[in-house]
Amino acid sequence: METVAQETEWAIDSAHSNISFSISHFIIATVKGSFDTFEGTLSSDGEDFSNSQLVITIKGKSINTNQTDRDNHLRSKGFLDIEKNPELRFQSKRFERIGEKEYKAYGTFTMNGISKELVINATYKGSFEHPQLRKTIAVFEINADIPRLEFKVGVDYPAAALGETVKLISTIELTKM
Repeated sequence: METVAQETEWAIDSAHSNISFSISHFIIATVKGSFDTFEGTLSSDGEDFSNSQLVITIKGKSINTNQTDRDNHLRSKGFLDIEKNPELRFQSKRFERIGEKEYKAYGTFTMNGISKELVINATYKGSFEHPQLRKTIAVFEINADIPRLEFKVGVDYPAAALGETVKLISTIELTKM
């Protein structure tokens, strides 16, 4: 008799998660920021996250570098062009376990209206039973290198002024549904 794994649905708890980024500025400095509005889901085969499907949707207008003029500039046509492309999105095609707690999510990332293949590195930090919600919570640290020029973000800025790679560094807390 064949056993069929039961699919488990997880939702990103945006109140306890963050999607942060950094990029070099004039080679020796770093600008950091985050996106304040996002949502997502992960569908897994039980408690093993191999073969999971991850979807994260980010509202571009929620970009926050703690500097209003810069945030407005990043929302403009030369960067994220949020009037035309209000969302950034990652949808995995494959979620592969590569170590005891290490995974790679292979999928399609869309930014500035351009979709390209991207690999997200995910480290499983563990899970726990939330004492009030009485639901299982799982936590991942995720990171990726996003080549901004491939997504036509800030193309008028040379690498000496603005790094070519946006570093994604985030913590995602998932609630088992």
